[in-house]
Amino acid sequence: MQGLSPEDAAQISRDTRNVIRSLGRPIMVQLSAKTACPTCGGVDQTTGFPKNPLCPSCGGTGFKESETPVQIQAVVSWGKTNDLQYTQAGRLDVGNCRIEVEPMWRSYFEEGMELVVDGVRVNVVNIVASGFGTISRIIVECEKIAGQ
Repeated sequence: MQGLSPEDAAQISRDTRNVIRSLGRPIMVQLSAKTACPTCGGVDQTTGFPKNPLCPSCGGTGFKESETPVQIQAVVSWGKTNDLQYTQAGRLDVGNCRIEVEPMWRSYFEEGMELVVDGVRVNVVNIVASGFGTISRIIVECEKIAGQ
């Protein structure tokens, strides 16, 4: 059995990215960044403890977190928990969500992070790199947060 040629693998990768671009839709991802608290000066480098544990600005953590929304193109599918069938159209906020993005967006997702997709808060539970020869898409599997 013969494997894929490098040209065929590259073509499949391009085709997959084109599918995401043409069938996908814009979604917003919140990027979190931790910086030293400007009020108390952050964490003491010698001790590793916050410089002011009573700082009203950071709550004594020494860090401030900021979130920046970023819009990316993605194919979003919703489905029931333990159900392998997903729907491309509409919204079934009854369970799991699957987000497919181009590989360049991989660094924007981490397991355990919370996202808001279609107005529903979800946790990222798995991140899969997929492709033939080269990675052509990233699949981000999410679960709806209980109590939503």
